Amino acid sequence: QLDDDTEDYLRRDATVAGIDARHRFDNGRYAASTSLAFTRVTGTEDAIDRTQRSGVHLFQRPDSHLDYDPTRTSLTGTAIAGQFDKVAGVFRGGASYRRFSPGFEANDIGFLSQADMQNIYGYLSVQSAQPHSFYRRYSAQLSLYTQLNADGMATGRTPDLFVGTTFRNSSSVSAELWTDNFGAVYCDRCARGGPAVRVSPASNLLVNWASDPRNVLQETFAAIYTTADGGRSMLWRVRPYLTLRAASNISMELGARYQLNRDNTQWYDNVGTIGAADAHYLFAHLDQHLLSFQGRLNYTATPNLTLQFYGEPFVTTGKYSNLRELDNPRAAEYGDRFKPYDLGANPGGFNEKEFNSNMVIRWEYRPGSTVFFVWSQGRDQSDRNIGTFSASRDYGDLFSTRPDNTFLVKASYWFSF
Repeated sequence: QLDDDTEDYLRRDATVAGIDARHRFDNGRYAASTSLAFTRVTGTEDAIDRTQRSGVHLFQRPDSHLDYDPTRTSLTGTAIAGQFDKVAGVFRGGASYRRFSPGFEANDIGFLSQADMQNIYGYLSVQSAQPHSFYRRYSAQLSLYTQLNADGMATGRTPDLFVGTTFRNSSSVSAELWTDNFGAVYCDRCARGGPAVRVSPASNLLVNWASDPRNVLQETFAAIYTTADGGRSMLWRVRPYLTLRAASNISMELGARYQLNRDNTQWYDNVGTIGAADAHYLFAHLDQHLLSFQGRLNYTATPNLTLQFYGEPFVTTGKYSNLRELDNPRAAEYGDRFKPYDLGANPGGFNEKEFNSNMVIRWEYRPGSTVFFVWSQGRDQSDRNIGTFSASRDYGDLFSTRPDNTFLVKASYWFSF
């Protein structure tokens, strides 16, 4: 039921059909599954053109194999998948394959972030739940993930090694080491509709630790370090988290996250007409800080009366520099992929601050009949101290800005006949 104002933005019809099958055999030790899906969307030329150019499809990429047609009024696609796993025993493993055709579009019924994609995944693992002198159980896994577009160009390749153990005191530790973009890999999405860009390897190390979950106070800690682009890019992030079970009816959680990101291949903007001779696909160096906190409270006064609270203040700032445009995007050497670009102005940055909280009181005043009292508060600010980071200043600015408060009451009544 579209009108003149919506028919060029929204698809008029969307059809999705699919079938899947799963089978366990040999007393459940092995599992196999497969699926097939079909989609078709229709609409005006403008609506289907927007679908082709969306981030899910990017039919307009100048070096793409796709048949971009702005006069289309329909788009069809398929998705197939198959998987086989050994799911029992000390030694396990499996392999899977999945393919989305370029025109597959299921976002009217679900969520699909990218079509035109093939995934191949394989893994081998060893795990044991038999306790020994100092550990209760352990696991290790080696895997390889490969992604290609439908035309066969490698867009991702990641070897991964994971090891983890739970000790006799029920504390646990794990480490994961992997390399993204291993070998000759190209990103056909990084230029936001521009040509595919060769991407350099990115090595990552993730460490997790958690104390005994049975303790009144449980501590967890996670840290990740990434280096990429031949040392030109770097990211590290730490995340401590506390869970307090003060009583059987009261629990509290408090966590924090700090991230420092230096990305030398951050997409900045596209200037001109994508695919035309006047197009410039711009990238920059980004220095970014992120600091957020998260708090939760759960209180059960009686089985019929509970209170829950959630709040998260969030600050992230970034500054752009070293602006460049694509020159030879598929070059093997990193420096040969770009050339300088004069924007004629400071490339700028951002300073985004948000606070979101939600408190819910639930009262079941008779069996099956409930009243919810809800208070939500939101704050946001993005127009001060662009490109610079100061935790005390930025959080002070955030909590001094005007809040938006929302109060809701929801009631239900159970009729018994």
